[in-house]
Amino acid sequence: MTHQHFLSRSVPWKRLAILCLLAAASGCGPSGDNGEPVGASDWAVHTVCGSGNTVKGIDVSSWQSTIDWSGVAQSGIAYAFIRVSDGVNYPDSKFDANWKGAKANGIIRGVYQYFEPSQDATAQAQLLVDKLNAAGGFDHGDLSAVIDVETMGSQSAATVMSKVHTWLDYVESATQRRAIVYTGSYFWDDNGLDNTCSSYPLWTAHYTTNPCPLTSDSWAKWTFWQYTDSGSVSGISGGVDSDVFDGTASELQQFIAGLDLSPVQPDAGEPDTGTQGDSGTQGDAAQPDAPVVEPDAAQEASAPDAEQADAGADAAPQDAATDAEPPWVDATFPTETRGDVASDSPCSCSAVGRGRGSSRGTAVLAVLAIAAALSRARRRSPGVSRLSSGEAA
Repeated sequence: MTHQHFLSRSVPWKRLAILCLLAAASGCGPSGDNGEPVGASDWAVHTVCGSGNTVKGIDVSSWQSTIDWSGVAQSGIAYAFIRVSDGVNYPDSKFDANWKGAKANGIIRGVYQYFEPSQDATAQAQLLVDKLNAAGGFDHGDLSAVIDVETMGSQSAATVMSKVHTWLDYVESATQRRAIVYTGSYFWDDNGLDNTCSSYPLWTAHYTTNPCPLTSDSWAKWTFWQYTDSGSVSGISGGVDSDVFDGTASELQQFIAGLDLSPVQPDAGEPDTGTQGDSGTQGDAAQPDAPVVEPDAAQEASAPDAEQADAGADAAPQDAATDAEPPWVDATFPTETRGDVASDSPCSCSAVGRGRGSSRGTAVLAVLAIAAALSRARRRSPGVSRLSSGEAA
């Protein structure tokens, strides 16, 4: 997914003081070098830490040109989200090759579509389903379909949410798999999108080396995290979007199993009540002709032995260059790293899985120190205009 990165805004000193007080109340202090963008875009500060275990993946499109999927598998990549199109007008020319190449090399697959809110939602969903069917559909053990929401398309928040749910309902009915929502904290929250998608698994976008990414207030946790768009993976020329799943390899398999919405088959001799899995979708969706799911009994989904969308508004703020592999990403797969991810977190993350800290006393002392320093600076420079810092005189 190609991004136009959000830029941090300068914060006047009074606002900085307010930010410090708010941070102290939540147990987090402002930071600079650790990846947290102080004062960026409406002061979004909802960070959520993962479990400490991760499974590596990537997401790809025609921007990566021809991919050597055997090289990708050897590099320890367990799964890949593959773009099918940007809306209805730009089908991805590499989708078919990427879909089949990933399967041939034992890589778990998901499909994503860059969603264009200004276009017909059902038409976009149908294009995904049709292209997926033509490429062979999902196999048992694959992931599911992802709606990539990172542009408003000049639509209102209510219209975007309505169309997102139309897409979700159609695709889930067609694939019999729980869909996933990709977005960024700044985009979703700043544009006033609501929390009616909070029951869907979240794939959050935040380019940082901090182990606790920014996450939309609409979700309590993230399932996947896109942490850079410049990852280095064997078999792919140039940078590639890199992701982690929050959990172990076995937990990834459990998550995939939980995506299945296929009707429950009754036991022999019992009547078919038509019971289905809990989809949690909203509203009625247009019904496709046939489901996409094509289970392959001979194939068992397993991780490999070892490891950008067209122009659109950005969902992922980038704190700093992240070419190097963050230290919390497993160096090899399926070896999983444990340990306290809170050790490098600006919020301490004392409650694992929550972006909350416990060092409030330290934060309060920091606030007092900052306030005193600011007061001294202002007394020493009486001739400096406040307009230079963006504050009204």
